[in-house]
Amino acid sequence: MFLTGVARLGRDSEVRQTANGTAVAALSLAYEYGQRDNEGKRATQWIAATLWGEQAIKLQAHLIKGTVLTVSLRDVRLESFTRRDGSPGTKLAATIQSLEFTPRQREKEASSAPAAPRSPRAAPAKAQPAMAHDPAPFDDDIPF
Repeated sequence: MFLTGVARLGRDSEVRQTANGTAVAALSLAYEYGQRDNEGKRATQWIAATLWGEQAIKLQAHLIKGTVLTVSLRDVRLESFTRRDGSPGTKLAATIQSLEFTPRQREKEASSAPAAPRSPRAAPAKAQPAMAHDPAPFDDDIPF
């Protein structure tokens, strides 16, 4: 089963090594779903997700509590566990197939980081190829 959506990290990532030396990051993802209640809040589904290999190591510093991600998950499943009080519980778990920082998150990071100086050798924007004829605007014909 696959799942793709926008989630917020509930805590900083924790990277560990498996017995054979493979890095694995444990992530706690919060997905909001459904209609907002009277207080403007939505229900939250928590997912225990893992990120493997080089991505886990390279992204650890950026995967901090509150970060908003677009995540594609695979192997979504229910896992049984024992709570601290000894009672049985279940949790939704998955493996991260891909992730992307959301545009809102990138804007937030960019606004808090100092502006990078522009390179004087930046390449000019590519010119659009000339069209044989100028097409008429389509806005007038769209019925919606």
